[in-house]
Amino acid sequence: NEIFHNGDATNAGSRQIFLNTPLSTAENTALGELHALLAKRGMVGSETSAFPRYMESQALRILQACKFNTSKAVDMMKISVKERVRRLPIAEEDVLSDLNRGFIYWHGRDRKCRPCL
Repeated sequence: NEIFHNGDATNAGSRQIFLNTPLSTAENTALGELHALLAKRGMVGSETSAFPRYMESQALRILQACKFNTSKAVDMMKISVKERVRRLPIAEEDVLSDLNRGFIYWHGRDRKCRPCL
């Protein structure tokens, strides 16, 4: 219960942990409404089909950022998809000069406390 604002799942505080935690009734309802709107706009196959994998883990984050306004969330998802297509995958030649200089980015640590570069 400590994952919710002040330990209260009914309070409308901001969620900080998005994966592998139970969703509140309001969050489940909002995700259902978002999914229905995505189906209506043709971004997912149907209301019963799953979110695309790249969008699945971000849907609740985007909803929260848009203050649970599903229309704004769909617009933000469209922007996210456009940017994803434009920027990914990263080609080796795009970062080769950084790699040759020895430039690295420390992302954090994995579950066994090994550095993620």
